[in-house]
Amino acid sequence: MRINRTLEDAEFKHIPVIAYDRLIMNTDAVDCYVSFDNYRVGALQAQFIVKGVVLLAAVIFDVVTNHAAKND
Repeated sequence: MRINRTLEDAEFKHIPVIAYDRLIMNTDAVDCYVSFDNYRVGALQAQFIVKGVVLLAAVIFDVVTNHAAKND
């Protein structure tokens, strides 16, 4: 496997290896593993989308009610 060779090279050269979001198994070459809370990330993304939809609805309402031609 190609990743194993890369990990071996890094270990031989004393290059620290950080596994981000996926733990690399069956090797001693990984120095650190970093991940995040997928549930919390999803909740934050949903909050952003909801706020965006509410803002978009407010803009559309303003355009329709305040800026539409009077004869429409």
